[in-house]
Amino acid sequence: MERVPTTSRHLPTGPGLPLAGLLAFLPVLVTVLGGCGGTATDLATGDVRQHVATYEPTGGAGDALLPGTLVVTDYGCVLVQAGDTRVLPVFPADEVAWEDGALVFRDEQYADGDEVSFAGGESGPADEVEGAPAACTGEAETAWTVG
Repeated sequence: MERVPTTSRHLPTGPGLPLAGLLAFLPVLVTVLGGCGGTATDLATGDVRQHVATYEPTGGAGDALLPGTLVVTDYGCVLVQAGDTRVLPVFPADEVAWEDGALVFRDEQYADGDEVSFAGGESGPADEVEGAPAACTGEAETAWTVG
């Protein structure tokens, strides 16, 4: 029976192995790949537009109610879970803020898991909302203009 070698001729071994160079490059690789695609965000900080879809108010947005549970995804998108449907609320830009990891709307603070009820009206498919945060792409089916 022929003996199988324990090392491969195709893998570099010995002093010629550029292990130090590979280890030096590893932090750069992790940093670059960490910025790709759906990565979790620091929810405690950031501009409100990173987390919340907004619009410039020009008039009334309707008086229907959207009841549900506020959801802040791992990627930082603020949604409302209304039954089986996730809805992208779109807030008036001059009345919404993001402070200490929570939504502030008309001086009321809302956190992930809070029961909410926002007046307004349905405004179409969520993926068509102009200026929606990148974190919200594909997260909701419909949008709700909060008034």
